[in-house]
Amino acid sequence: IVGYVGRFVKEKGIDILIKAISKIQNCRLILVSKGDYEKELKKLTSYLKMEDRVYFFTKVVHKELKSYYNSFDVFVLPSETISQWKEQYGRVLVEAMACGLPVVGSSSGAIGEVIKGYPKALIFREGDVDDLVEKIKEVKKLEFPENFNLDDFLYKFSVKNFVKEHIVFYKKLLK
Repeated sequence: IVGYVGRFVKEKGIDILIKAISKIQNCRLILVSKGDYEKELKKLTSYLKMEDRVYFFTKVVHKELKSYYNSFDVFVLPSETISQWKEQYGRVLVEAMACGLPVVGSSSGAIGEVIKGYPKALIFREGDVDDLVEKIKEVKKLEFPENFNLDDFLYKFSVKNFVKEHIVFYKKLLK
């Protein structure tokens, strides 16, 4: 089961993800969110005859997200760079990693920086359906090393660490 959580907008690359899933046998896709692009995504799903393999969940409250993440075998953030936008951070990547999930992200924006150092993460060339297919298949082989501490890794994304880093940054500016 491949999962996606995020806005249903074109620049999130969900159409690329649906096309990739269509090429992987015995694979299902759960899409969690809502947005203006939902109708087009459902048309693509229908065109590819994947209605029985792609599930849309659009009325999910934030406190329920953990249950969705924990139902995924892999999380994918397939964002695509457009002239006015590229992925800035991808909080959903941190949420997926906090659940110990393997993650696959596109090469758009800051995705590579966010997942850097996470042993169960792969990057695919944004917009490349075949590369995404290969990464989804390959992610099954990834494991945490014995000495990997998920809590230590996730600390860098904590509010406490962000505040500390901002203080350091502003002190440097004031000097």
